[in-house]
Amino acid sequence: MDFKRCFICSSSAKCRRISEGHEFRCDTCGVFVISSTLFDLFEEMSMSQDRGNYPLSLIRYLSAYIAENSSHDKPLVLTTDNWAAFAKSMKDETVDARTDKLLEFVEQRSDYPGHAVELLGARDYPYIRASRLEEFNYLIDYAMQGGYLSCKPGKFADIEVAGCYTATLTPKGIERLHPRTSHQGIPGRCFVAMSFHPSLSDAYELAIEPALKGCGLEARRVDKVPSNEDINDVILAELRDAEMVVADFTLQRNGVYFEAGFARALGREVFWTCREDDLRNLHFDTRQFSFIDWKDVDDLRMRLTNKVRALGRARK
Repeated sequence: MDFKRCFICSSSAKCRRISEGHEFRCDTCGVFVISSTLFDLFEEMSMSQDRGNYPLSLIRYLSAYIAENSSHDKPLVLTTDNWAAFAKSMKDETVDARTDKLLEFVEQRSDYPGHAVELLGARDYPYIRASRLEEFNYLIDYAMQGGYLSCKPGKFADIEVAGCYTATLTPKGIERLHPRTSHQGIPGRCFVAMSFHPSLSDAYELAIEPALKGCGLEARRVDKVPSNEDINDVILAELRDAEMVVADFTLQRNGVYFEAGFARALGREVFWTCREDDLRNLHFDTRQFSFIDWKDVDDLRMRLTNKVRALGRARK
Protein backbone atom coordinates (compact mmCIF):
# COMPACT_ATOMS: atom_id res chain seq x y z
CA MET A 1 0.00 0.00 0.00
CA ASP A 2 1.06 3.57 -0.67
CA PHE A 3 0.53 6.50 1.69
CA LYS A 4 -1.74 9.23 0.36
CA ARG A 5 -3.66 12.14 1.80
CA CYS A 6 -7.26 11.13 2.52
CA PHE A 7 -9.56 13.05 0.18
CA ILE A 8 -12.21 13.24 2.90
CA CYS A 9 -10.47 14.31 6.13
CA SER A 10 -7.00 15.26 4.78
CA SER A 11 -5.23 12.85 7.15
CA SER A 12 -2.53 10.49 5.95
CA ALA A 13 -4.05 7.21 4.76
CA LYS A 14 -2.98 3.95 3.19
CA CYS A 15 -4.18 3.54 -0.38
CA ARG A 16 -4.08 0.71 -2.87
CA ARG A 17 -5.55 0.05 -6.30
CA ILE A 18 -8.22 -2.66 -6.45
CA SER A 19 -10.71 -3.77 -9.09
CA GLU A 20 -13.47 -1.39 -7.81
CA GLY A 21 -11.11 1.62 -7.77
CA HIS A 22 -8.92 2.78 -4.86
CA GLU A 23 -9.19 1.37 -1.34
CA PHE A 24 -8.37 3.79 1.49
CA ARG A 25 -7.53 2.89 5.07
CA CYS A 26 -7.72 6.05 7.14
CA ASP A 27 -7.37 6.23 10.94
CA THR A 28 -10.12 8.88 11.07
CA CYS A 29 -12.59 7.82 8.38
CA GLY A 30 -12.05 4.06 8.39
CA VAL A 31 -11.94 1.73 5.39
CA PHE A 32 -13.68 2.70 2.16
CA VAL A 33 -13.35 2.47 -1.61
CA ILE A 34 -13.47 5.31 -4.14
CA SER A 35 -14.33 4.41 -7.72
CA SER A 36 -11.76 5.37 -10.36
CA THR A 37 -14.01 8.06 -11.84
CA LEU A 38 -14.71 9.61 -8.45
CA PHE A 39 -11.02 9.37 -7.52
CA ASP A 40 -10.16 11.57 -10.51
CA LEU A 41 -12.97 14.00 -9.60
CA PHE A 42 -11.79 14.27 -5.98
CA GLU A 43 -8.22 14.89 -7.11
CA GLU A 44 -9.45 17.71 -9.31
CA MET A 45 -11.50 19.17 -6.44
CA SER A 46 -8.59 18.91 -4.00
CA MET A 47 -6.49 21.18 -6.21
CA SER A 48 -9.15 23.89 -6.15
CA GLN A 49 -8.08 27.11 -4.41
CA ASP A 50 -11.65 27.92 -3.42
CA ARG A 51 -11.92 26.27 0.02
CA GLY A 52 -15.50 27.52 0.32
CA ASN A 53 -16.48 25.46 -2.71
CA TYR A 54 -19.75 23.60 -1.88
CA PRO A 55 -18.65 20.13 -3.04
CA LEU A 56 -15.45 20.45 -1.02
CA SER A 57 -17.33 21.32 2.18
CA LEU A 58 -19.79 18.49 1.52
CA ILE A 59 -17.03 15.89 1.17
CA ARG A 60 -16.10 16.31 4.84
CA TYR A 61 -19.40 14.78 5.91
CA LEU A 62 -18.50 11.49 4.24
CA SER A 63 -16.36 10.65 7.30
CA ALA A 64 -19.55 10.36 9.36
CA TYR A 65 -21.32 8.27 6.73
CA ILE A 66 -18.36 5.90 6.39
CA ALA A 67 -18.08 5.52 10.17
CA GLU A 68 -21.68 4.23 10.29
CA ASN A 69 -21.86 2.23 7.07
CA SER A 70 -18.45 0.76 6.30
CA SER A 71 -16.25 -1.96 7.79
CA HIS A 72 -13.02 -3.81 7.09
CA ASP A 73 -15.02 -6.84 5.92
CA LYS A 74 -17.45 -4.85 3.79
CA PRO A 75 -16.01 -1.45 2.84
CA LEU A 76 -18.37 1.19 1.48
CA VAL A 77 -17.87 1.95 -2.23
CA LEU A 78 -18.19 5.65 -3.08
CA THR A 79 -19.08 6.52 -6.68
CA THR A 80 -20.00 9.64 -8.63
CA ASP A 81 -23.65 8.57 -8.32
CA ASN A 82 -23.87 8.13 -4.55
CA TRP A 83 -21.23 10.15 -2.68
CA ALA A 84 -23.10 13.48 -2.60
CA ALA A 85 -26.34 11.91 -1.35
CA PHE A 86 -24.45 10.02 1.36
CA ALA A 87 -22.68 13.19 2.51
CA LYS A 88 -25.82 15.32 2.37
CA SER A 89 -27.70 12.87 4.60
CA MET A 90 -25.14 13.65 7.31
CA LYS A 91 -24.93 17.40 6.58
CA ASP A 92 -28.70 17.81 6.87
CA GLU A 93 -28.79 16.49 10.45
CA THR A 94 -30.03 19.05 12.99
CA VAL A 95 -27.91 20.24 15.90
CA ASP A 96 -30.23 18.40 18.28
CA ALA A 97 -29.83 15.15 16.33
CA ARG A 98 -26.03 15.49 16.42
CA THR A 99 -26.21 16.25 20.15
CA ASP A 100 -28.15 13.01 20.66
CA LYS A 101 -25.42 11.16 18.74
CA LEU A 102 -22.80 12.74 21.02
CA LEU A 103 -24.68 11.69 24.16
CA GLU A 104 -25.17 8.16 22.76
CA PHE A 105 -21.45 8.01 21.93
CA VAL A 106 -20.55 8.85 25.53
CA GLU A 107 -23.16 6.44 26.94
CA GLN A 108 -21.88 3.55 24.81
CA ARG A 109 -18.41 4.02 26.25
CA SER A 110 -19.56 4.42 29.86
CA ASP A 111 -19.47 1.39 32.15
CA TYR A 112 -21.90 2.94 34.64
CA PRO A 113 -23.75 6.25 35.30
CA GLY A 114 -21.17 8.86 36.28
CA HIS A 115 -18.32 7.10 34.47
CA ALA A 116 -15.94 9.64 32.89
CA VAL A 117 -14.81 8.68 29.38
CA GLU A 118 -12.13 10.11 27.12
CA LEU A 119 -13.16 11.94 23.96
CA LEU A 120 -10.65 12.93 21.30
CA GLY A 121 -12.37 15.19 18.82
CA ALA A 122 -9.88 14.74 15.99
CA ARG A 123 -10.53 10.99 16.13
CA ASP A 124 -14.17 10.83 17.25
CA TYR A 125 -15.94 13.57 15.29
CA PRO A 126 -17.28 11.24 12.54
CA TYR A 127 -19.13 9.14 15.14
CA ILE A 128 -21.38 12.05 16.09
CA ARG A 129 -22.02 13.01 12.44
CA ALA A 130 -19.80 16.08 12.58
CA SER A 131 -17.63 17.12 9.66
CA ARG A 132 -14.52 18.27 11.54
CA LEU A 133 -13.00 19.03 14.95
CA GLU A 134 -14.49 22.54 15.11
CA GLU A 135 -17.99 21.17 14.75
CA PHE A 136 -17.25 18.51 17.37
CA ASN A 137 -16.15 21.24 19.84
CA TYR A 138 -19.28 23.26 19.06
CA LEU A 139 -21.51 20.27 19.91
CA ILE A 140 -19.58 19.65 23.14
CA ASP A 141 -20.24 23.26 24.16
CA TYR A 142 -23.91 22.97 23.18
CA ALA A 143 -24.34 19.79 25.24
CA MET A 144 -22.60 21.38 28.24
CA GLN A 145 -24.71 24.54 28.06
CA GLY A 146 -27.83 22.40 27.92
CA GLY A 147 -26.70 20.55 31.05
CA TYR A 148 -26.52 17.18 29.26
CA LEU A 149 -22.78 16.67 29.55
CA SER A 150 -20.08 17.49 32.08
CA CYS A 151 -16.67 17.95 30.43
CA LYS A 152 -13.15 18.78 31.58
CA PRO A 153 -10.07 19.30 29.40
CA GLY A 154 -8.36 15.95 28.91
CA LYS A 155 -5.03 14.61 27.80
CA PHE A 156 -4.08 12.23 25.03
CA ALA A 157 -1.00 10.11 25.76
CA ASP A 158 -0.31 12.45 28.73
CA ILE A 159 -0.20 15.47 26.41
CA GLU A 160 -2.76 18.26 26.42
CA VAL A 161 -4.44 18.24 23.01
CA ALA A 162 -7.09 20.62 21.65
CA GLY A 163 -10.43 18.88 21.41
CA CYS A 164 -9.59 16.27 24.07
CA TYR A 165 -12.10 15.95 26.92
CA THR A 166 -13.02 13.83 29.89
CA ALA A 167 -16.80 13.63 29.59
CA THR A 168 -19.58 12.38 31.87
CA LEU A 169 -23.29 12.13 31.10
CA THR A 170 -25.35 14.15 33.56
CA PRO A 171 -28.71 12.88 34.89
CA LYS A 172 -30.35 15.37 32.50
CA GLY A 173 -28.37 13.85 29.62
CA ILE A 174 -29.47 10.34 30.58
CA GLU A 175 -33.08 11.54 30.78
CA ARG A 176 -32.74 13.07 27.30
CA LEU A 177 -31.61 9.72 25.91
CA HIS A 178 -34.21 7.69 27.82
CA PRO A 179 -37.21 9.94 28.46
CA ARG A 180 -39.88 8.69 30.83
CA THR A 181 -43.35 8.54 29.34
CA SER A 182 -46.69 7.41 30.69
CA HIS A 183 -46.42 4.14 28.80
CA GLN A 184 -43.15 2.54 27.75
CA GLY A 185 -44.71 -0.75 26.70
CA ILE A 186 -45.06 -4.06 28.49
CA PRO A 187 -41.64 -4.94 29.96
CA GLY A 188 -39.92 -7.65 27.96
CA ARG A 189 -42.35 -7.64 25.03
CA CYS A 190 -40.78 -7.32 21.57
CA PHE A 191 -42.82 -6.78 18.41
CA VAL A 192 -41.33 -8.39 15.28
CA ALA A 193 -41.96 -6.60 11.98
CA MET A 194 -40.98 -8.63 8.91
CA SER A 195 -42.21 -10.23 5.70
CA PHE A 196 -44.31 -13.35 6.25
CA HIS A 197 -42.95 -14.97 3.07
CA PRO A 198 -42.23 -18.71 3.58
CA SER A 199 -38.58 -18.15 2.64
CA LEU A 200 -38.17 -16.19 5.88
CA SER A 201 -39.87 -18.68 8.19
CA ASP A 202 -36.53 -19.99 9.45
CA ALA A 203 -35.30 -16.44 10.04
CA TYR A 204 -38.09 -16.00 12.56
CA GLU A 205 -38.41 -19.48 14.02
CA LEU A 206 -34.72 -20.39 14.19
CA ALA A 207 -33.14 -16.97 14.71
CA ILE A 208 -35.28 -14.04 15.86
CA GLU A 209 -37.65 -15.85 18.23
CA PRO A 210 -34.95 -17.95 19.97
CA ALA A 211 -32.60 -14.96 20.19
CA LEU A 212 -35.26 -12.91 21.97
CA LYS A 213 -36.32 -15.83 24.17
CA GLY A 214 -32.70 -16.45 25.12
CA CYS A 215 -32.53 -12.83 26.32
CA GLY A 216 -35.65 -13.26 28.42
CA LEU A 217 -37.91 -11.40 25.98
CA GLU A 218 -41.28 -12.28 24.46
CA ALA A 219 -41.44 -12.23 20.65
CA ARG A 220 -44.76 -11.04 19.16
CA ARG A 221 -45.42 -11.38 15.43
CA VAL A 222 -48.84 -10.18 14.34
CA ASP A 223 -49.69 -13.24 12.22
CA LYS A 224 -49.21 -15.38 15.33
CA VAL A 225 -51.43 -13.25 17.60
CA PRO A 226 -55.01 -14.65 17.73
CA SER A 227 -57.53 -11.88 17.05
CA ASN A 228 -60.81 -11.13 15.28
CA GLU A 229 -60.03 -7.42 15.02
CA ASP A 230 -58.89 -5.49 11.96
CA ILE A 231 -55.26 -6.40 11.29
CA ASN A 232 -54.18 -2.75 11.22
CA ASP A 233 -55.69 -2.12 14.65
CA VAL A 234 -53.91 -5.20 15.99
CA ILE A 235 -50.56 -4.00 14.60
CA LEU A 236 -50.92 -0.55 16.20
CA ALA A 237 -52.01 -2.04 19.51
CA GLU A 238 -49.11 -4.50 19.51
CA LEU A 239 -46.63 -1.72 18.73
CA ARG A 240 -47.97 0.41 21.59
CA ASP A 241 -47.68 -2.55 23.98
CA ALA A 242 -44.15 -3.48 22.87
CA GLU A 243 -41.13 -2.34 24.84
CA MET A 244 -38.96 -2.74 21.73
CA VAL A 245 -39.17 -3.82 18.08
CA VAL A 246 -37.16 -6.05 15.75
CA ALA A 247 -37.63 -4.84 12.16
CA ASP A 248 -36.31 -7.12 9.42
CA PHE A 249 -36.40 -5.43 6.01
CA THR A 250 -35.57 -8.48 3.89
CA LEU A 251 -37.87 -8.47 0.80
CA GLN A 252 -38.58 -4.76 1.39
CA ARG A 253 -42.18 -4.92 2.62
CA ASN A 254 -43.78 -1.46 2.99
CA GLY A 255 -45.45 -2.52 6.21
CA VAL A 256 -42.09 -3.03 7.89
CA TYR A 257 -41.05 0.53 7.06
CA PHE A 258 -44.31 1.84 8.53
CA GLU A 259 -44.06 -0.28 11.68
CA ALA A 260 -40.44 0.67 12.33
CA GLY A 261 -41.26 4.36 11.84
CA PHE A 262 -44.28 4.19 14.14
CA ALA A 263 -42.17 2.44 16.80
CA ARG A 264 -39.58 5.21 16.64
CA ALA A 265 -42.32 7.82 16.98
CA LEU A 266 -43.40 6.03 20.17
CA GLY A 267 -39.82 6.19 21.44
CA ARG A 268 -39.27 2.44 21.24
CA GLU A 269 -35.87 0.82 20.69
CA VAL A 270 -35.72 -0.63 17.15
CA PHE A 271 -33.31 -3.39 16.15
CA TRP A 272 -32.71 -3.04 12.40
CA THR A 273 -31.95 -6.22 10.42
CA CYS A 274 -31.78 -7.22 6.75
CA ARG A 275 -30.32 -10.18 4.89
CA GLU A 276 -27.04 -9.01 3.36
CA ASP A 277 -28.02 -9.79 -0.25
CA ASP A 278 -31.00 -7.41 0.07
CA LEU A 279 -29.20 -4.63 1.94
CA ARG A 280 -28.53 -2.62 -1.22
CA ASN A 281 -32.31 -2.34 -1.80
CA LEU A 282 -33.00 -0.53 1.48
CA HIS A 283 -34.72 2.82 1.17
CA PHE A 284 -32.21 5.63 1.51
CA ASP A 285 -33.93 7.09 4.59
CA THR A 286 -33.06 4.01 6.67
CA ARG A 287 -29.39 3.63 5.74
CA GLN A 288 -28.17 5.80 8.60
CA PHE A 289 -29.25 3.14 11.08
CA SER A 290 -26.91 0.40 12.27
CA PHE A 291 -28.24 -2.72 10.51
CA ILE A 292 -27.50 -6.33 11.34
CA ASP A 293 -26.71 -7.48 7.79
CA TRP A 294 -27.15 -11.20 8.43
CA LYS A 295 -25.85 -14.00 6.21
CA ASP A 296 -27.86 -16.96 7.53
CA VAL A 297 -30.08 -17.87 10.48
CA ASP A 298 -27.15 -18.72 12.75
CA ASP A 299 -25.55 -15.36 12.02
CA LEU A 300 -28.85 -13.53 12.65
CA ARG A 301 -29.52 -15.36 15.93
CA MET A 302 -26.01 -14.70 17.27
CA ARG A 303 -25.79 -11.05 16.23
CA LEU A 304 -29.30 -10.15 17.37
CA THR A 305 -28.58 -11.74 20.76
CA ASN A 306 -25.35 -9.78 21.05
CA LYS A 307 -27.07 -6.52 20.03
CA VAL A 308 -29.88 -6.91 22.55
CA ARG A 309 -27.39 -7.63 25.31
CA ALA A 310 -25.00 -4.85 24.25
CA LEU A 311 -27.81 -2.27 24.53
CA GLY A 312 -28.82 -3.55 27.95
CA ARG A 313 -32.24 -4.81 26.84
CA ALA A 314 -31.86 -8.46 27.90
CA ARG A 315 -33.82 -9.60 30.95
CA LYS A 316 -31.80 -12.73 31.68
